[in-house]
Parts: sequence; structure tokens; C-alpha cells
Amino acid sequence: MGTFNIYLMLPGTTREAFDFYEALFGGQRTSFFTFADMIPMGMPVEDEHADLIAHTALELPNMTLMGSDSTSPITPSTDQSPVLLHHFTDTREDADRIFAALAEGGTIIRPIVDAPYGYYDGSCIDRFGIAWNIMYEHESIGPARLGRHVRVFR
Repeated sequence: MGTFNIYLMLPGTTREAFDFYEALFGGQRTSFFTFADMIPMGMPVEDEHADLIAHTALELPNMTLMGSDSTSPITPSTDQSPVLLHHFTDTREDADRIFAALAEGGTIIRPIVDAPYGYYDGSCIDRFGIAWNIMYEHESIGPARLGRHVRVFR
């Protein structure tokens, strides 16, 4: 079946965004080249796009996050994003640290709190226009308890 990875198209902020994500999540940058780097391969490149990122990849423990600068206009919304990235943390402290870093300079959609469905989670849009849901499972919810938690939302 293969694997799924996430590819972000950003409005000229790919270098800054991936430097930030690499510092925050760790991982290793396995690919990085600009549009100017593609000229020797025969790709025509507009002068104003030469320094934009044509492709980068950040290898994380369970996925690869990839991205590129768009050469056409992107107008991210300030209150919603067509993509919502979920990140499950190993500890509550990691959830707090990661949520705070992502929310800084961005928009908090839902503060990080203990939710009735067994997670400590919150949602924000980072300063690059990417929506995140940061989650820590503080309480295991088995099938017997799931029905009780689902009724909270009806």
C-alpha cells in the first residue's frame, strides 16, 4: 500500500518554516534545493524565484515532512487551513512545549486542555499558516467508555 507523507506548499516561507520544524521536532533534513539549483537540469526559472525553495524534506521518526515555496500566490486564511496536522506527543510536557512554540506568532484556535474524550489537546495555526492539533493521550479510552465520551458531543 505504500506510505503517506505530508507536502506543504508555502508562500516563500519554506526555509524559515522547515528550520523551525527541524529545531522543534528534531529529525534530519534529507533534501534541500532551490529553484536556481534546478537550472543546470534544464528547468527554466524566473529570476524572482531563483532563491525560493524548490524542495526540502525533513525525516522524522514516523514520517517525512516535505515542502516547497509556491511560485504562484498563496493566501492563507487567518482562521482556518485546508490541512490540519495532528501530532501525538509522548508526554504532557512535550505537548505544552510544542503547542507553545507552534502558537507563538500564530493563532490559537482552541487552547490546550484536558478534553472529555481522554486527550490533552489544543489547536493552533502557526506563523506559517499551517494548522496543528497537538495531542497527548492522558487517559486510555476503551470501547466500554467510548460511548459515554461520545455522548458529550451530541
